[in-house]
Amino acid sequence: MRKCLCLGLSWLLAVVLLASPALLHAQWPDGVRIEDTPHNLMVPAVVTDPEMAGLVEDYGSVCVYCHAPHAGDTDRPLWNRFTPSGPFRMFEAEIMIIDPQPTGNSLACLSCHDGTIGLDEVRDFPSKYSGPGAASTSIEECEDCHRGGDPPGGIDWEGVYLDTDLRKHHPISFVYDPSRDPDFRSTAEIEAAGLVFCTTARSSA
Repeated sequence: MRKCLCLGLSWLLAVVLLASPALLHAQWPDGVRIEDTPHNLMVPAVVTDPEMAGLVEDYGSVCVYCHAPHAGDTDRPLWNRFTPSGPFRMFEAEIMIIDPQPTGNSLACLSCHDGTIGLDEVRDFPSKYSGPGAASTSIEECEDCHRGGDPPGGIDWEGVYLDTDLRKHHPISFVYDPSRDPDFRSTAEIEAAGLVFCTTARSSA
């Protein structure tokens, strides 16, 4: 089995590890449930600030931005997003066995975070939705405005836009093998601390 760090959830899991009990049911964006984190795109979808209004289409559901009941991409169950086409420049490290291009769950995360697909671009709209379609605002555009504490009181999105050059971020789509690097902690130790590894079958080719 191949074990890969799931890119889009890494920061959220860090919040889980550090969260106090009071944060477990915090208001957006500081909670650990999807609806209480920045992954809840309904929040920017219904914002009334004229500078942000219309940047994310309101589909009336938190889940539909990523998931589509009884539809979607068969690669990820009920996945309602398009697969990014790349190509990607992968993280470079001699000690790691890294895929030539992202695979599996890493591609699912990149369908938002590489900036090539709009945050509200979905395969299937909700059955009750009759609006104009996706506004197609990318995560790059979000980070352009929301970085370094600007605007005051806004969310700092710095670091969430990864581009297709993945060397600027932590490695993804690689074999986590502590025997290759003494700085890697054991898989058991990492999982005991609460970090989830995404596993995908590795082909024999």
